[in-house]
Amino acid sequence: NQTQEQEQQQTQQDEGEWITIIDHEVTFNLFEIIEEADILGSENVTAGKYTQIRMDVIKVEGMTSDNTPYIATVPSGTLKIVRPFEVKDGFTTILTVDFDGDKSLIMTGKGKFLFKPVVRLQVELSSPPATGKDTTPPVIDLTGVTEGQVIVSPDTVTPLFSVSDDTDPEPIVLATLNGEPYLSGTEISVVDKYELVVTATDAGDNEVEVAVNFEIVEVEDTTPPVIDLTGVTEGQIIVSPDTVTPVFSASDDNDPEPILIATLNVGPFTSGTVVSAVGEYELVVTAIDASGNEADVTVNFEIVAE
Repeated sequence: NQTQEQEQQQTQQDEGEWITIIDHEVTFNLFEIIEEADILGSENVTAGKYTQIRMDVIKVEGMTSDNTPYIATVPSGTLKIVRPFEVKDGFTTILTVDFDGDKSLIMTGKGKFLFKPVVRLQVELSSPPATGKDTTPPVIDLTGVTEGQVIVSPDTVTPLFSVSDDTDPEPIVLATLNGEPYLSGTEISVVDKYELVVTATDAGDNEVEVAVNFEIVEVEDTTPPVIDLTGVTEGQIIVSPDTVTPVFSASDDNDPEPILIATLNVGPFTSGTVVSAVGEYELVVTAIDASGNEADVTVNFEIVAE
């Protein structure tokens, strides 16, 4: 379960002026409005082109599968939906904010959650006045990626899009990925931030555009190496002339060659070295992986005279 409280929803014109649509706090449950639409607010605005919507997010509460409540961290406190749209004179523009609740929360470890909303903004116009001219733009169907989606490498993303029009069987379709031409169905795997823009124009010069921003990130390595130490145990007493030969190694789930450092009574020690002199000993073995995660094992033992 996820409940989001938002205080303000704004839209922005090309000139940069913000227009407040909702000026009070609204609370809603993302899972209670599945397949349903809930009107958050309406406002008469000047006709023109707008570039984005922002929502101030006050708090995000959730419940894990075992009914443990939590409060998710909201990195910036603002939900920014970059999706240009146009408000036409005499028409009603309907903006539908479609949340993907299952993908909007990222578990960061130790029971903590990060709220990075996966949102798609759908733009619709009310029916235009009846005329002989085609004023209906094409319809773009984009799947495989959603607005704000975060993909953790080595997972990849493959956007697919198609276009249909009520009068033009072959509207012109242009797509760019970070400003470069993009072909539908091309797999994207490189770690980076992306903006995919798909534009369709029919024979009546009606144009529609869909833009999604997403990101591929590397998973954070927080797991330390594992040290395997044999040949000696904590508190062991060896009676001379018997000797002891500590042998150790380290493994890591991401780093094939973690750094190994060992000391015997503070002095450097090499795995497999025979220890025979009578005395008390402290062996410390430390392993460090490429991400800086560290693990250490300490054993104390003693060699005594017969």
